[in-house]
Amino acid sequence: MIQRRELTRDPTPESARAGRTPRIGRARTPGSAHVEPSNEYLTLEELARRTGLSVRTLRHYINLPPDQALPCYRFSARVVRVRGSDFETWALQRRTQGRPDVVVALQRDLGGA
Repeated sequence: MIQRRELTRDPTPESARAGRTPRIGRARTPGSAHVEPSNEYLTLEELARRTGLSVRTLRHYINLPPDQALPCYRFSARVVRVRGSDFETWALQRRTQGRPDVVVALQRDLGGA
């Protein structure tokens, strides 16, 4: 007879046990906060692993209006590739400092956008 083992898991996040504040959101691998610029064509799964974003989020970014969309190469309906350097450039264009709602309010008050 095969014995069934129950896996027990400590409900306390590992970061809390180590005395750190637990991170909210998806766990990232070391070095995943930054994608090295490259001319390498990456699948959405590879780019998701490198950036810590989900494939679903990357697809959302690809399907934004053309002036906001993540540049990609569509070889067929299912085969989509993103060049590492294109992602890096696209992401840098979205870099902000401070709270976005405050930035928008300041732009509105100063007659900008």
